[in-house]
Amino acid sequence: MAKVQFTHTSGRIETMEERFASILRKLGRGQYQTRDMRAYQGHIPPHPIPVPVPAPALQTDAENDAEQIKKKPGRPPKSKAE
Repeated sequence: MAKVQFTHTSGRIETMEERFASILRKLGRGQYQTRDMRAYQGHIPPHPIPVPVPAPALQTDAENDAEQIKKKPGRPPKSKAE
């Protein structure tokens, strides 16, 4: 079984078997890395630069009122019984 360095949430570092470290990680007691994980850490490519997304055009109050009037269907007029 491979030994790993387990870092407890308190910051204490302990060497233990990977099967125990994985159980403690699942319980939320800390994190661990195997030798392979530590070696691969330097080869992670940088994050791509996010492209700014243009903000939607703001509507004026008149446009908002006109849209709401269109959305609200009116009641049909009452027919007068003669």
